[in-house]
Amino acid sequence: MGVCGNADAPILMFIRRITLRHYRNFQNLDIELPKGIILLKGGNAQGKSNFLEALHFLSSFKSPKAKEDADLITKGSKRAYIRGEVAREGRIFVIESYISEEGKIVKVDYKFRKVGEAMGKCVTILYRDEDKEIIIGEPSARRDFLDEELSLIFPRYRDALSSFRKVLAQRNALLKTEVSSQELEPWNQEFAQLSSQLISIRERFLADILPYFQRVHSALTEGEEKPYLEYVRTTGESVEEILDDLKRYEEEEREKGMSLVGPQRDDVLIRIDSMDARYFSSLGQVRTLALSLRLAQLFYLKNLLGEYPVFLLDDLSSDLEERRRRKIGEILKGVEQVFIATTQRELFPFRVEREIAIYKGSVIENRRGNY
Repeated sequence: MGVCGNADAPILMFIRRITLRHYRNFQNLDIELPKGIILLKGGNAQGKSNFLEALHFLSSFKSPKAKEDADLITKGSKRAYIRGEVAREGRIFVIESYISEEGKIVKVDYKFRKVGEAMGKCVTILYRDEDKEIIIGEPSARRDFLDEELSLIFPRYRDALSSFRKVLAQRNALLKTEVSSQELEPWNQEFAQLSSQLISIRERFLADILPYFQRVHSALTEGEEKPYLEYVRTTGESVEEILDDLKRYEEEEREKGMSLVGPQRDDVLIRIDSMDARYFSSLGQVRTLALSLRLAQLFYLKNLLGEYPVFLLDDLSSDLEERRRRKIGEILKGVEQVFIATTQRELFPFRVEREIAIYKGSVIENRRGNY
């Protein structure tokens, strides 16, 4: 069992089958999937990351890489299709998505659903090398991390974020005009109310996930480092505080034509001990922090949902020390289903349930794993 798990807790969620048609470089794939740790092997650009992306799509219904859904369609095809059978809560959910140039259609158990209604039936966490931007990138990368995670698990946050983005766009447009302060006031009220909701949920989430983050990171580094998370606000948390700041900065906002305070400008400070990780971390430390954050999500959601999400690990770099890679195996032992994509089997010196070799968008080997 992983460092944050409970050996007696029920473990229920896994993807038992995935079907892809004209998705990325997969023309036609239909494969049953076991529980446990599954290793996806293959060279670069053969389809391993695309496979993980498709599994993650069943959870979020968007790609972390593609700018448009249509980018997921195999070149020369008109439509892509993804189908997943997800075991959860003692039953099987059938999740489907049809993707075309016009957009995407989502079904759950053969019934059409809005994306927001379909989210949450399958829950996955995807780690990829680009996650290092959460640690050292622009504040927008950390805000995106919060928004994506919280939108997946809290419908109230997802709804508030959608409304906030509309209000923010309208308020910014008004700030570029000669609108009076009185006419701006109703938008300030909505902005403040929605901002307060988002900030409150973000701060609570960071406080809740921090113990998991520290515990996992301590296991990976053998107690050598202790990380911290701190929400950095540009305004107060209450509606009244936010309204006061909007009045205080109104003249400057009009000059710049944009809202200068609020959740769209906030950040998360990530530290190792007393040092800001953005400026005082090696590449290995950055990757370890990013992985620790994703693993913290895994155990946080296990506590919240009562079952492990499916964990997706995309091509962990060989520059991570072997002892830390061994620790990953110890931490993930007992998680219901884990997919690890790699170009080198020897990078993962632990038992796996299945080894699947992928070449040019096809499975060329599917066998039981070994040490």
